[in-house]
Amino acid sequence: MLRNIAFHGYTLWLFTYSDLKTMVFPSTFFATSIYLAKEISQPDHDIPRITGRLLSRIPQTLLWTWINCLAFNVNNQRLPHAIEEDSLNKLWRPMPSKRLTINQANLLAAVVYPIAVLSSLTLTRGLISSIFLVLFGYLYNDLRFGDHSIISRNILNACGFTSFAAGALDTMAGTFFHSNMIAWLAVIGLVILTTVHIQDMYDQIGDAAAGRLTVPLVFGDIIARITIVLPVLVWSLVCPRYWDVKFIGYGTVGVLGVVVVMRLLLVRTVKGDRNTFIIYNFWLASIYSLPLIAFM
Repeated sequence: MLRNIAFHGYTLWLFTYSDLKTMVFPSTFFATSIYLAKEISQPDHDIPRITGRLLSRIPQTLLWTWINCLAFNVNNQRLPHAIEEDSLNKLWRPMPSKRLTINQANLLAAVVYPIAVLSSLTLTRGLISSIFLVLFGYLYNDLRFGDHSIISRNILNACGFTSFAAGALDTMAGTFFHSNMIAWLAVIGLVILTTVHIQDMYDQIGDAAAGRLTVPLVFGDIIARITIVLPVLVWSLVCPRYWDVKFIGYGTVGVLGVVVVMRLLLVRTVKGDRNTFIIYNFWLASIYSLPLIAFM
């Protein structure tokens, strides 16, 4: 019995493994930064109290982001075109490695979204974002709106990233509806909208096999890189200016932004682009940290 539990638990983990670095950990870090910025900006802030609350809320936030990530990924990876694509370059995923049958995956897909929404009700936070993620997941996975248009693909990706960030923030700090946070989430959404196709640079073979339209496949590799380089440079200046941070804010975001840009232009291999995408996520994390840097 324990062996079966371990097997199925690891299967669920594999569904989400690729997106731990893009959704689960960055969204939790975003929420943590906002929470700390909010707390230390109070004149009577108490460090032990803040630390205690933070330690109690980080596991809740990680749970919320992970289970919503699981719901999206199960519904994505069970589809025939996704299985075909993963059979080319992600053989370790549950479907191509045959850890689940199609019927089992469909059953899991039918229950995991309700579980994700119920988890938000249990945590009493993150419900609106969870519902939005169900909608965006249906548009992206079942209707394949993210496959047939580069515009709708980037829009849905931006909506997904910001919904994860908003849900994590609501779970962590309960500040989703504050106007200044909504404005900052809108900025984050624009950052993602204009740069997220960096994730398509290293997966052009799989995207072509799935019949997916992406920026590098539509416009070519060189133009695609330029369309990422320019926004990364712009946002590396605009986002620190938005929070009016000092040199450390500009330096952190700027250095990582330059690394992303230089790698995009000079390291043009599948492995190189995959590693550049990891650095891009650190660049996003540095942008997420700007509210905290502003109040330090």
